Amino acid sequence: MIKTSVKKPFTVLVSVVLIFVLGIISFTRLNTDLLPAMDLPYVVMTTAPGSSSEKVEMSVTKQLEQALATTSGLENMQSISMEHQSIIIMKFSRFLKE
Repeated sequence: MIKTSVKKPFTVLVSVVLIFVLGIISFTRLNTDLLPAMDLPYVVMTTAPGSSSEKVEMSVTKQLEQALATTSGLENMQSISMEHQSIIIMKFSRFLKE
């Protein structure tokens, strides 16, 4: 193979260019349709430095829950209040049926 490459450099060059061009064409025609459709919940995370979990729940989590509860298409809402942090997980119903 090495002898052929040395004797016919033009053939090797054409082969390399052909492989390169075919690789570029294949890459540009790749579709992302192979990814699965995923419905991920939305998460709202807030921080309140120096606050206890009870204080975070009363001053942050409850306020956000009341404001976010009016969001259209909301199916379920869960909240977690910890020291210095509040997490709200929202699940939405699907608007478009496939």
